[in-house]
Amino acid sequence: MIHSDNVKAAVMTHRNGFQIKLPNGYRVSFSFGQGSYADNRYAGMGTTPAPDQWEASNFELGVFDLEDEMMDLVKEYDSDGTVRTDQVVGWVPAHLLRDILTRVAFWSKDDTEKNKERALALGKFCEKSRTEFEHLEVKYSENR
Repeated sequence: MIHSDNVKAAVMTHRNGFQIKLPNGYRVSFSFGQGSYADNRYAGMGTTPAPDQWEASNFELGVFDLEDEMMDLVKEYDSDGTVRTDQVVGWVPAHLLRDILTRVAFWSKDDTEKNKERALALGKFCEKSRTEFEHLEVKYSENR
């Protein structure tokens, strides 16, 4: 029987969102407040006060490995061969939260190299889903 005392998962809040540490030791960060790569990135800046509670239809995603280091979620190659990486993916549709947690929850503790590949695949999944979702929003608004 699974009991919450046996599953060593934890939820932590931070100023602009929350993080979930999964039983396998990986930590997933969801940010959607001021300064994050989400629709309300500029909320509370300038003359507008920050809200008491953040709400957004998308979020910025980050994943921390077993050593508590942020993992690369994006890897791109410039035309001159320069490799660019990023440890966050922005404007990820909120409906993907469960899928992201499920994917990361099944990463093995013992295969860190494979998990680096999985993190890049997760980043591509989020970017592709964001693009598809943006197309659906445009199509919906055109048909109104």
